[in-house]
Order: sequence, then structure tokens, then C-alpha cells
Amino acid sequence: EAREAARDRQDIVAIVSHDLRTPLQSLSLGIDAIRLWPGSGRSLEELGKTTDRMRRSIASMSRLLDDLHRLVQNDAGTA
Repeated sequence: EAREAARDRQDIVAIVSHDLRTPLQSLSLGIDAIRLWPGSGRSLEELGKTTDRMRRSIASMSRLLDDLHRLVQNDAGTA
């Protein structure tokens, strides 16, 4: 029963990770587009700082998802 519960948690984490990574990738591509967008009314320096903060946030979220995934794998004994 404990192993089945661990497998269920692992499945849920895999689904959540996938569902969160998809929008993260879209954000990442969007950031690249914003950086290059002419006539945005913002200085390149300001745009660069904004997109750098966004990239750091995305990287942080990705690390958290990786940690969550590893935690569930360890819990299930599959790491």
C-alpha cells in the first residue's frame, strides 16, 4: 500500500512538473522576444534588467521542480 501511494505521488509530480515546465518554456521564449522588440518605449538597459529578473525566477522555479521530483523519487525508492 505504501509503495502504491509513493507511485501515485510520483505520477502526480511528473504531471505537475510537465504542466509547469510548458509555460516556463513559453515565458523563456517570450523573454527573448521582448529583449529584441524594437520601439517598446523602454531602454534596452531597462528591458535587459527586467528580462534578467524573469530568467532568474524561471531558473529558480525549475530548480524547485527538480527538487520536488527528486524528493518524490527518493520517497518511492526509484532514485
